Amino acid sequence: MASTKDVRFKLRAGIEFLSVEGRSPKEINQWFKLSYGEACVYYSTVCRWVSSLKGGDPTESILRDQKRLGRPLIASNVANQKTVDSMILGNRRIKQKDNAKELEISKERVQHVTTDILGYRKVSARWAPRMLTDEMKMQRKTTCAKLLKHYEE
Repeated sequence: MASTKDVRFKLRAGIEFLSVEGRSPKEINQWFKLSYGEACVYYSTVCRWVSSLKGGDPTESILRDQKRLGRPLIASNVANQKTVDSMILGNRRIKQKDNAKELEISKERVQHVTTDILGYRKVSARWAPRMLTDEMKMQRKTTCAKLLKHYEE
């Protein structure tokens, strides 16, 4: 299956071609809805792309998105994931805002990395992995057996 970027590139190229042929944005949008179905862009997007192409030389237009200045779109990269993981393992009571301040990324991104990517959750004000290791299970079993023995005595 083609990625969203690939489909959008194809649509943009098709819009450029059909607008140079003199088709209206409404015709272009109807044609794309028949061809691409749900993957088609909105009518307003077609209008915006057609209007940006009008009056210009078709050989000069750039179809790919250009690099933009500013913050990178993805702050949850592998380096930040490893750093957050090591910070949590070093201090289980660390706050997300402390992680965010250290890494200079948003708290929302730290939350995403911590819970969705690394699989941690808060348990009694501590970060704990969601899945127990075999060692943790054995330790819990031993502790429960000791408590049961103590209760029976």
